[in-house]
This record gives sequence, structure tokens and C-alpha cells, in this order.
Amino acid sequence: MPIKVEIIGDTPGQASVKIVGLGAISPGAGQMRLTRINSKTSLGADRAWHGEEQWLPLPDLFAEGSALLGRVGPELVDPLALLGPSDIVGMAVRIDGRTEEGRIKTDKLYGSHLHGAAATVIAPPPPEPEPTPEPEPEPEPEPVPVPEMPILTAERPVPSAEPAPNSMVLPLVGVLMVILVLAGGIAAYFLLFSADDQPVAQETTPIETKQPDGAVAPSEINTREDLAKYIQATPEPDKAYQTALKLTERGKLDFAMLLHQHAARGGNMDAAMAVAHMYDPESWSPQTSPMPQADAETAAYWYEPPAQSGNVEAQRQLGKIMTELTPSGFQHDKGREWLQKAADAGDAKAKELLGKPKGGN
Repeated sequence: MPIKVEIIGDTPGQASVKIVGLGAISPGAGQMRLTRINSKTSLGADRAWHGEEQWLPLPDLFAEGSALLGRVGPELVDPLALLGPSDIVGMAVRIDGRTEEGRIKTDKLYGSHLHGAAATVIAPPPPEPEPTPEPEPEPEPEPVPVPEMPILTAERPVPSAEPAPNSMVLPLVGVLMVILVLAGGIAAYFLLFSADDQPVAQETTPIETKQPDGAVAPSEINTREDLAKYIQATPEPDKAYQTALKLTERGKLDFAMLLHQHAARGGNMDAAMAVAHMYDPESWSPQTSPMPQADAETAAYWYEPPAQSGNVEAQRQLGKIMTELTPSGFQHDKGREWLQKAADAGDAKAKELLGKPKGGN
């Protein structure tokens, strides 16, 4: 007769065990094996499921009628609580040279790591607190009467039709004062500027003189912050291209590339060609490019806008890169079309490249 095993949880990580059909046993005697029927794995002392048989000591059990009762802790509850509804677990008990087997029925198992959350689920909810009666609103204070202010009824004196004796004197004095102030200002101007006919520098002169377009001068671009300020001033693409050339002369190749890219995105095709040369394996060198190595695909990206605008060199180099990167197929044929456009414009190198067979070097 198979045994019947029930493991019923009551608190996180803890459960009661009830075994029926095993008979009386001595405390601390016997072993048990928990097996997942579907996967044929056995629970080990490390709380993991193993492919080999794992035997664990039985918990202390005491008899109550025909059943044996006991308690198990997280070492059994935690791995069982993680099983899905499709997992079937059997128990085998080995005692006094015999082995009894049966299925385990579990209910309300919570892992020990859910101690706080599960406890709140199991425990009955506390009674809702009785609502506190709202205090009655205090009566609004009666408005304090504001004493009425007496209305002044004094009438303004009506000016007489005839002017007072001194009524014409005050305007004349004011006019004379204005004339004197103006005369003093003119005299001060001639005293300040008549010595060498040069204006005296005012104290409010700005410390930094900006270029007409609002950007710092190319000679002042020494850091990335300087370059960022220059670009934020949105210089015209042509002016940005000229500034990039000056940065190249100063050896600031990384700044020059960034500024060339800014100008190229604004529509300057010379700047796009300059960026393409910095990537093109045919023109790349450590002395002319800030990049550690050439990159043909990136060069083709920057050659395409000037090629579309009719630049013969860009058409030839774009066609050369495309045909070399793809020895056949659509991209190769597209590259030959660019070479043909450059050849039709009289480019001798493009004609020479067109004469090579497909896949040739």
C-alpha cells in the first residue's frame, strides 16, 4: 500500500508534514527521497534538484492515530514552493530495510525569502480603523466694521485768468538750465577728444572680441570646448571650411575633421571631399588624417554627395571603392556606373579602371 504524504505550509519557509501508511518509527530514524516525476531529478541537501538519487534524513515525526506528524523548514519548503503546477513530486521513505513510496500533496507553500510579503497574505487583514469624525467647522469671525473715512470736499482753487507775477519766470529759468547743461557737455567733449583726436577707451569695452559671425577666431580654437563654441555660433559652411583648412595648417587634424564634417553637412562639397580623403586608403596617411587607419566604406559615404553634385574625382573614387569592395553584383555594377560618369567627363584614371576585368586588381 503506497504511503500518503501531505506538506501544508503555514508560514513562509515552514510547513507541517503528515504521512499516512508508514507505521510507527523511532525519532531520527529513516531516510527520504523527493523526486520530480517529470524530470526524474532528486532533491539534495543543497536545495537543488540532481540527476542522481539524493537521500535526506526524515524529520522528527510523532504518531497521532494512524498518521505521523512533523515539521519541515526552508530546506524542503523553498525548493517545493518554486515548482510549477505541472510538477509532480513523489516521496520514497527508506526505513528498517524497506522502502515505501507515495505522491506528495502540497498546499500553501511560501518560500522563506517571502517572509514579509507572505505573512501579510496569510494573516487575516487588520480591521479597518473607524473613520475619525471630521471636526465641525469653526464659525467664521464676524467682519469688523471699518470706519468710514471722511470724504474731503475741499475744492481746488480755480486759477485766475491772469498769470501770477512770477509765473513766467520759472519756465525761463528751466530753459536756461538746460542750455547750460548742454553747453557744459559740449565743452567736456572737446576737452576730452581734442588733444589727439582719438576717443578714450571706455571701461565697458568687452574683454573678448568676437568675429563678425559671432564665433571665436580660428587661432583661438585650442580645445574641444573652443571648437564647440565655434560650431554653436553656427558659422556659414564656407567659412567653417576655411577655418578647418587653417586648423589643418596648425596640425589640429582632429578638430579640422570635425569642422569639415560640420561644413559638409551644411552643403560644402569641398569639405565633404576633405573628409573622404581622410578615410580613403588611397590618400590616407598619419600626417594628413587623425584616424588610426583608413576606412574605404566611410570614404565612400563622404564621396557620394560631391559625386552626385558632379565632382569628377568623387565619382571616380566612389566607383573605384564600390567595385573593389564588391567584385560582382549590384554594388559592383553601380560602382562601374560612377566610373563611367567620370570617364565620360574625361578622367583618365576612371577609363583605366573601367578597362580592368571584374574582380581584377
